[in-house]
Parts: sequence; C-alpha cells; structure tokens
Amino acid sequence: MHTINKIKSVIMLSCIMAALGTAQVISEADSMKIEEAKQYYSFGQEYLRQQNYEKAIESFQKSVELWPEYFSAYIALAMSHTAVRDIIEAESTYTRAKRMFPDSSKAYEGLALLHLDRRNYDAAIAEYNEGLKLHPNNIKLIYGLGYVYMQEKEYATALQYYNKVLSIDPEYLEAMVAIADVYVAKGVPDSATGYFLDVLDKKPENMMIREKLADVYIDLKQYPKAAEQYTFLTTKDPENYYYYLQLGLVNQWSKKYSNAETALKKAHELDAENSEVLFRLADLYIDWGKLGAAEEYVKQAQALSPSNPYGSYLYGDIYLRRGYSLTVKWQKDKKKANCPTLNSALGYLNTAVSYFSKIKSDQTFGPYAQKGISSCNNYIKTLNEDKWFYCK
Repeated sequence: MHTINKIKSVIMLSCIMAALGTAQVISEADSMKIEEAKQYYSFGQEYLRQQNYEKAIESFQKSVELWPEYFSAYIALAMSHTAVRDIIEAESTYTRAKRMFPDSSKAYEGLALLHLDRRNYDAAIAEYNEGLKLHPNNIKLIYGLGYVYMQEKEYATALQYYNKVLSIDPEYLEAMVAIADVYVAKGVPDSATGYFLDVLDKKPENMMIREKLADVYIDLKQYPKAAEQYTFLTTKDPENYYYYLQLGLVNQWSKKYSNAETALKKAHELDAENSEVLFRLADLYIDWGKLGAAEEYVKQAQALSPSNPYGSYLYGDIYLRRGYSLTVKWQKDKKKANCPTLNSALGYLNTAVSYFSKIKSDQTFGPYAQKGISSCNNYIKTLNEDKWFYCK
C-alpha cells in the first residue's frame, strides 16, 4: 500500500510539473524534494503570519532551492524581502518569477507595487500594462492602474479603470471603495455616499468604511447621519476614545450639547492624558455658553499641552465673549453708576487681544485670531470713547 501511495504521489506531481510546462515525468528523488519544498513553504507561511521575516526568507529560499519551479515560493520570498525593505532582492525575485512564469499576473503585481512604494508611477504603469497584455481582464492589474492614476490625481482616468473593474466583477468591493475615495478627493463627497452604502450593505461590520462614510457626512454637514455611524462604531469598539471624540464633535455641531458632553466625557475617561479631548470639551462649553466650565477645561488641557495654540485660541474666545456680553450690557444702560461694567468689559477685551496676539501667525488659528483682535479693538475703541464721556 505504501508503494502504491508513493506511485500516486509521483504521478500527481508529474501532472503539476506538466502544467507548469516542465518535464512530464519526474523521479522519486525529485518527488521527495518537491514534498520537502512544500514543507519549507508551509514553514515560511507560518513565519510570515508571525512577522518573523528573517525565518520566512530562509524557509522560502530553501523551498525554491529544492524546487526551482515553485512559483508560489518565489512570490512569497519576494513579499518577505519587501517586508524587510530589501527592495533590490524583492525586485530581483519578482523579475525572475515573471521571466520563469509569464502566464501568472502575480509577479507583475508585485513589481508594480514596488514601483508604487517608491512613487515611481511611470514604472508602475508600465508594469501593469505589460501584465495586461497577457491578462487583459485581470482585475488586480486593472485596479492597480486605477490606484496609480488616483495617486497622480488623474481622477477621470482612475475612475475609468475602477469602473472597468466593476464591469468585469460588479461585486468587487475594493473598486466600490476606490471610486468613493476618488469622489471624496475630487471634492464631490455626495457622489461617494452611494458607493460606501453599497459596500456596507454587503459588509455591515466593516469599521473602516463606516469611518469613511462618517467623514463624508461631516463634509456634507450631515451631522446626524455622521453621528449614526460613530454611534455604531462605539458599540463595536467601546474602548476606542476616538469614536467618542468624533461622536461628541458631530453632536456639538448639531447643537445637541448634552449628547456631545456625554460622548466627550467618555472619550476623556478612556484617554485621560489626551489634551485634545480636554480642548474639545472646552470648545463645547464655549458654544454652550458655559464659559466657566470652558475655562477650567482649557486650564487642564494646557497643563498637558502648554504650547498648543488651541489653548490661546479658546482663552481668547472666552474673554471676547465675556467682554462682548458686558459691552452689550453697558450699551443698554450707559451711566456713571455702570462704569464698573464698562471697565470690566475693557479688561476682558484687552485680555482676549493678548491671547489672540500669541497665535495671530498660526496657520490654523491665525485667521480667527486676527478677526478676534479686530472685533475686540472695535469694541475697545467705542468703550474708551464712552469712558471719556461717562466715567470721568
């Protein structure tokens, strides 16, 4: 029985070799080498899963030494070299595989990805096109071309290739996501939502797509819809502070301040040392009109991140609002007895100017700070004129 099984194994391996275009009949010794090569290949795959790339390379190298026609081992070896950033060896291995096995698209894909990694887009396009001459309907090659043109911001061409993928396989989800990404990059996020929703219809648990869809809804200022996505994400990953942070922001922008407070405090609970969450809580309380609470959270945030310009921005906003509120109160009842109100307003407004002045050149907060300074100075000028008249 053992002899019969050996004969069967040799016959089966001979058929494999014939399919690869090599010798029709192989010896028992060669058969044993092939079996050993497969074993080393299996070892290599396990090392890859463990991210032990050095051992993976040793195993795949041994595999191709035992069986020089083992195509899968060449591809795995090239991938392992890529993982350790040995690009020269990876390229050499892919090139050898392409030369030995031109009927497979995998070597073309691998070489194109190496070129993409180095942003050598022309070389990547050439590799994909060379592969498509032999495999004109290969989805991965067509998709790869779409991706290259996406990186080059040639969005119309990218869409052509991604749509071609869908014409071959209407269920190819990666192409749906890619088309949506193109529309987002083009600045037309409303055209992206349908594709993301189609993907979620098939893969409702896909967290990455839900994040992308939520971002699109934010771009479209459809904050309640964004909140739905982040609420779902918090149920799937309740320890992720970022989902609660985003949920808080979209609720704030929807003026659902209580819901925003709950979400942001949960984010703070999950990541107590994150100053951004504290700054965001302060921002929320400013919008909510709770300036005392806002000031306290700015203080806590600055203790963690003292050089963050967000703090000066928020303090400036707090004191501007206080100054404006007292300015309005003064303007409703201008008289000598109310000069303390005028003086307090001036104090707040001058403090606001001092905070805004610290960040007026900041790329993010500078434009707002400059507007804030202008508003404060206008109020200060009017109040000083009133002070001269009423508060001598």
